[in-house]
Amino acid sequence: MYAYKEKLKAINLYFKYESYAAVINELGYPSRLALRNWIEGHKRHGDVKKEITRRSKYTEKQKQTAVAHYLEYGKCYSRTIRMLGYPSRALLTNWVMEMAPQSRKFKRNGINLTSKEKEAGVLLTRNTSAQKIADDMGVSRESHYQYKDQLLGKGVSINKMKKPSDTDVNKLKDQVKQLQDELSQLQMQKDILEKAGEIIKKDQSIFLEALTNQEKTTLIDALRPKYKLSQLLTSIDIPKSSYCYHKKQLALRNKYNYVRVQIIDVFKAGKRRYGYRRIHASLKNIGIILSEKIVRHIMREKNLVLESIKMRKYSSYGEDIT
Repeated sequence: MYAYKEKLKAINLYFKYESYAAVINELGYPSRLALRNWIEGHKRHGDVKKEITRRSKYTEKQKQTAVAHYLEYGKCYSRTIRMLGYPSRALLTNWVMEMAPQSRKFKRNGINLTSKEKEAGVLLTRNTSAQKIADDMGVSRESHYQYKDQLLGKGVSINKMKKPSDTDVNKLKDQVKQLQDELSQLQMQKDILEKAGEIIKKDQSIFLEALTNQEKTTLIDALRPKYKLSQLLTSIDIPKSSYCYHKKQLALRNKYNYVRVQIIDVFKAGKRRYGYRRIHASLKNIGIILSEKIVRHIMREKNLVLESIKMRKYSSYGEDIT
């Protein structure tokens, strides 16, 4: 609800801007429909309609009488309303809150939820009789079982909730360890397939048996920081001797990385017309000594093929002259 001054301010702004949106944007209130109703009422009556304050149905004396009766006769709303014949329960509650807020009656439980949980837990894990536990805690034996039924339900048996034995605990630990190992194995298989797709450019649906030993070695080296070598050798199915051999071969290939760049540069500088002998001689001139076999192998690996012009066979046949 808006006060008289707020309504009048909104109407004056409307007459100034002649726009509903401008008034609402500036003031932040009211809605378009409410503003239109205010303006129509102002045009019809020449002023804003003021709010009508409803007169209370009950006098101040009746209010005090009802609250006094409530305090005197056990703080019972129903009894006060029945004896006096007024007011409603909600109205009487408001009167009590207004005139005697500290005298309201609140319902309190004798035992809180934490105590019930504690007593139910002692009952379920007990090593002695329920009666002895009840006597120690100062409650009845029946109360113990009522707390248990409230928290766990009536269908839960006491025997099923007893503390497990050491044998059961060890079995559960073994099962947990087995599940953890299986999870670790599945995670490793997932990483192997993903890494194969990244490095070797193989489809993740391919079997690991289809990979060559050299590809498997590259895959193992990529996963070594995360997994043990023995685990990777078993999962990828490659002997350790084969892994060590291909690892040396890969290291030997990396030995000639700088030579590959030089060979490609010489090949391009010669307009793709130099063979392996010419390239070998050019490398020797700049101080790089290696065999012609290695040069030929690198050229084949990098697909450095000579560009040659195909010569046409001589023919004396000429075209017809017209």
